[in-house]
Amino acid sequence: MSFLAIPLPPVPPAEVYNLGTAQNPAGTCIGVDPLSLRLDGARWMPVMGEFHYTRFPAAAWREELLKMKAGGIDCVSTYVFWIHHEEVEGVHDWSGDRDLRRFVALAGEVGLKVVVRIGPWCHGEVRNGGLPDWVVNHHLAARTDAPAYLAVARRHFAAIAAQLDGLLWKQGGPVVAFQIENEYSGPAEHLLTLKRLAVEVGLDAPLYTRTGWPDLTTPMPFGELLPLYGAYPEGFWDRELTAMPGFYPAGFRFSPLRTDAGIATDLLGKREAADTPGTERYPFLTCELGGGMMSSYHRRIRIDPRDIESVVLTKLGDGGNLPGYYMYHGGINPVGLTSMQESQATKYWNDLPEKNYDFQAPLGAAGQLRPHYHRLRRLHLFVRDYGSLLAGMPATFPAERPTSLDDVTTLRWSVRSDGRSGFVFVNNYERLRHLPAKQGVRFTLALPSDRRVEFPSSPITVPADSAFIWPFGLDLAPGVRLDHATAQLLCRIDEGKVRTVFFAATPGVPAEFAFNGQPAVSATPARSVALTVPAPDGAEVRVVLLDTADSLALYKDTWHDRERVLLTRAGLVVDKDNLRLTSETPDDLSLEVFP
Repeated sequence: MSFLAIPLPPVPPAEVYNLGTAQNPAGTCIGVDPLSLRLDGARWMPVMGEFHYTRFPAAAWREELLKMKAGGIDCVSTYVFWIHHEEVEGVHDWSGDRDLRRFVALAGEVGLKVVVRIGPWCHGEVRNGGLPDWVVNHHLAARTDAPAYLAVARRHFAAIAAQLDGLLWKQGGPVVAFQIENEYSGPAEHLLTLKRLAVEVGLDAPLYTRTGWPDLTTPMPFGELLPLYGAYPEGFWDRELTAMPGFYPAGFRFSPLRTDAGIATDLLGKREAADTPGTERYPFLTCELGGGMMSSYHRRIRIDPRDIESVVLTKLGDGGNLPGYYMYHGGINPVGLTSMQESQATKYWNDLPEKNYDFQAPLGAAGQLRPHYHRLRRLHLFVRDYGSLLAGMPATFPAERPTSLDDVTTLRWSVRSDGRSGFVFVNNYERLRHLPAKQGVRFTLALPSDRRVEFPSSPITVPADSAFIWPFGLDLAPGVRLDHATAQLLCRIDEGKVRTVFFAATPGVPAEFAFNGQPAVSATPARSVALTVPAPDGAEVRVVLLDTADSLALYKDTWHDRERVLLTRAGLVVDKDNLRLTSETPDDLSLEVFP
């Protein structure tokens, strides 16, 4: 029996954040509180994916952005690598594959919001962290408040502002956030100086962010920059040749900690993870959940698609309210006077490939769809339809959690709940380690209203190497309460007075659904309706339970002015009223559309 008492969620305190212009010309506002981002006052859980425009041919940007949108991405984030635009001092290049303005405009055109990571120091496995050689060679005391460095940094920010003029949120454009610097460990005052310079040159957005790692040497005044976090299944940057060194296994365990000790060990060394005091006053947002992993010459890591899915599911179960990927789309380093790649010859830890930056991302360097593109889309479908509900649910963790990094016998789970309804998260998977099946599992949740939720009807075995999310107490429609389901919620679609809700079966676990206090009923995966539940107003809820293959083939988008669920084994993009399917297997070039 797995027991957990769910507390009544506290009312988030009123906090004042010193950010940018929140409202666009249409009157839509982007805001933030200690729990989540907000869109027009409602809780908002967007999904963000990194795509570096200078690392991909401009002629294909639009199609790749459509693939990102089809994969469930809401915001595209991108670095502006200074060395890619001003390799020679005073000679700027914003043309061709370096055309930031065109990239951002295309993202807005296809319906994506944009987060611009302006640096000046970015890293991204670019030489000097993206600083031009001339900045380094002139000994300008980079990454400090030295006047000579700030003068050229301000000029660079002004050049970015000129590219983005007319594309900012307040101007009706898609740019909703700017990240200041990256992985900075100096005094907070330098980040505040860079933010001030950005604002002075016109880089105004609803949100300003920074990476929540490493620790700063002086306190950051509250509300100036939102800290964003990350986690990777494993990293190319470690100096050890053994698999999963250090704290990487912690990323596969539920925890209230936001800081991950596996990130940037090349810069920061091995360390215990600890959150900075005051972290709880910000929502738990991420910008670097590993969408894959690069290979360096000393660590050539092969990522399993389940590695990525498992880490993301775990961070959602930890209370994460912005899944943000690095990278979501791979690429190729651009041609310049030099290769611009990071290497030990350029006085950095790592030797990276001169051209390749594929990152084993969901969308590869040639735009190819990888298996985790589909696994992540399955999560993103859930986030898009139920994220506004999930975002208001704090995470609660059981008293019995793994006692060490070697504990493979304790069930790893958490609950996010508003005190009435919620979701049980289970992760019985870890990269390169077999986690055995857990027998006799039945969840008992004590809710604040003295109501207990116990499910499934009989104890089940959590399969080895599995991960899933199960709902409880969820209103699927007015008068139709899903008491519990042993299947993963995907998405919903309305057609008149009929709401169809799609679920994915959990492999190895019998699927049961309980509604409105009635005994649970079982269901078998199929493409047809498995269950129909009438609602008091004459409407009805239909449940479709898909098997694993079909759940990974499910897309949802707007086509011909209405929401559709589309089922295909092929890659799919929806471009206005046009559908495009791509596959290496001709037999996969078929499509089912609902309704």
